[in-house]
Order: sequence, then C-alpha cells, then structure tokens
Amino acid sequence: MTKEGTAAKFCEVASPMASFSVPHVSQAPELNTDPHSPTWAHASATWIARDCTRQIDYPKIKTEVRGFWTDSDLYLLFISPYTELNLWLPADNTKDRLKLWDRDVVEFFLGDDWTDIKHYREFEIAPTGDWVDLAIDLNKESYSADWSSGWERMGRIDEKNHIWYAAARVPLRSVGEKQVVAGTRWRANLYRIDGLGEDPQRHFMCWQPTCVVNRDPNHVPEHFGTSKQQSNRRGFMKMLAASPLLAQIAAQGLYEKSAVAMGLDPRGNVYRRLGVKTVINCRGTWTYLSGSLQFPEVQNAQAEAGR
Repeated sequence: MTKEGTAAKFCEVASPMASFSVPHVSQAPELNTDPHSPTWAHASATWIARDCTRQIDYPKIKTEVRGFWTDSDLYLLFISPYTELNLWLPADNTKDRLKLWDRDVVEFFLGDDWTDIKHYREFEIAPTGDWVDLAIDLNKESYSADWSSGWERMGRIDEKNHIWYAAARVPLRSVGEKQVVAGTRWRANLYRIDGLGEDPQRHFMCWQPTCVVNRDPNHVPEHFGTSKQQSNRRGFMKMLAASPLLAQIAAQGLYEKSAVAMGLDPRGNVYRRLGVKTVINCRGTWTYLSGSLQFPEVQNAQAEAGR
C-alpha cells in the first residue's frame, strides 16, 4: 500500500451516485485522440480523480473523460496525465490482450440490464492502444474474451506533455438489445489504473468509488453510477439565449417602415420619444419584453383608476 493509502480511511458509498449526461450528435465523426479536434467539440465531460476504496484524491493524475453518442455509437475520450508509464511491451493491437489491468490502463463498464445488474460489458484501452473487450456475467463468474463488441479504439502517448490518450467508439447494440433513445440510462463506471510496482503500490481510480474491502474494486455493479443519453439541446439553448438580440436586430427600422406605410409619423410614438428600443416579442408574455396586449376593458379600468 502506498504511503498515502496506508493512512487513508476506507470510503463509503453515498447517494446520489455519479451521473454522466452524454449529449447526442447527429452525425458520426471520425474517431481520434485529439481533444482539440471538432470530433469532441460537443462532448460533455466528467473526471476520474478518486481512489476506488479509500478517501484519497489524485489531483496530479486527474483524468478527464469526454463523451457523446450518435444513433449508432457511444464515443469516449480519456485524457490521462502521468508521471511514469507502466506498459506491456511490445504492443500488439491485433487482438484482445488479457491482463491489461496489470499495467496502466483505462476501463469502462456499461450495462443496460437494470434487473440483472451482474450482466454488463467491460472495455479496456492501454496507452499503447492495446485493448480487450469482455462480456461479464458475475452470476456465472464468466469473463468472456470470445465475445466481440465490434468497437473501434486507439491510444496515443504525448511524451512531451506527459499525457496519454485513449479513445473509443462503441456500438450501442453491443451494450444491449434495447433501442437507445434520448433519456436512456445505462449503469456505468469509469476507471483508471496507474503506477509502477505491485498492486498495493499502484493507483486504482474510480469515477464512482465502489468502497469495497478485500475484493476486486472494479466489479461492483451494485455501486455503479449512471450514464444518461441526452438529446442535443446545446444548439437550441444558444438560439434561445440569443433570441432577444436577434429580435432587436430584426426590429430595427421595422416600426418606422410600418408607421410610414400607415401614414403615421414614427417620431410621434411615445416609446420613440423616450428612447426605448423597439423589439419583436417572440417569446410570449414576458414582463421584461413588455408583457402582452391588454383587453380594452382592462385598459379602461386602469385609466379610470388613474383619474
């Protein structure tokens, strides 16, 4: 056990569990490990920073995870700062490589079965791009390496900046047979294993700490978090936020043209004389956008009350 781990207390799982809302992207982009590329421009982000079982944070190797989904796939990007690398060499990306967890690796577990939570999928990627995908059935203590998800994955090491990257494109159908739509929730956990030496000297990090003792800290489905597939509201919210400005731009000169067409003097308008900007209210009854037109009876009552 590391010095920091020896002194730290065991953690306790508390509600609410970790949750990762993943936005939808309409087109399936090319997978890459460049966090600055357009592929990841609309992804949401979360972080792996805590020990799986003890009350320890690892700020120096805090790992960012970005994600989004399309109609066919889930995309994930892991951004992993490091001090020293612990690798299986030579690399071999041509087939599953078992025991990746004995070296540096990122992992993610996904399951859509909320009734039998011991049934889920495991995916792992090493800095070298070595990989393994497994069909897990804890009821049978089965870790099937013969199963193939059909996923795409890659790894890259940035030695200059001491960061390694792992990217994955996972077919939605490989996680379960149920159709994935906006609002679909999966049971999920994200992991990173880092460091040299035997297991007691290494860092076992969990997005959702599992807080178990004397057992594998990763395969604890009762303590998984949740991945939520969301609709893409970002573009809509941007447009909504900009609507007052767009309305103001559209309204410039419109009142003057309308007044002239009706034979009125636009300079005679009380709002014009007061210097109030003209806008087009496209949002409904909003007080700061002048409210809405009143019935004549209401106007008469207000006028009478003001005498």
